[in-house]
Amino acid sequence: MNAPVTLDRLAAQWGQRIVDRAGTVVGGDKAAMEIIEGLVRSASSVFERQGLTAGFLFLLSRTSEQERPAAVRVAEELVELICHLDPSLQRPKTVQGQSILSFLQGEVTDQLPRMLQVHRVLCQSLVFARLTASAAALADEAPFSASGGQG
Repeated sequence: MNAPVTLDRLAAQWGQRIVDRAGTVVGGDKAAMEIIEGLVRSASSVFERQGLTAGFLFLLSRTSEQERPAAVRVAEELVELICHLDPSLQRPKTVQGQSILSFLQGEVTDQLPRMLQVHRVLCQSLVFARLTASAAALADEAPFSASGGQG
């Protein structure tokens, strides 16, 4: 019974972290939050419907000047989250196409329970990131940061 609550809280914390870290590469203003919100909304949909591999490939395929830096940072944060869930995993040296595919195939998706847990937490984290970025973009004040204060 405690696991879902713990995973939900972890997803909320990482959702905030994703927004904070993506904001550092595209700016923390409302326009940046709108870019991040749109990106994680689309990524969330791909992760949810098509799975982990497709979700990472989606993030790494972004080419627009505004989206690309945020997408790479989101992918990096999701890899960090996976390794946080299971510290025994070998983090890939780079967050690029082939290294991510090898990491997912060799480290994450080889065990169904691990893959399902990772999928659930990543999807939830992206939902929280989308909601956080959306709220920040609509707010009359500066976006919130994971430290609890305003950015």
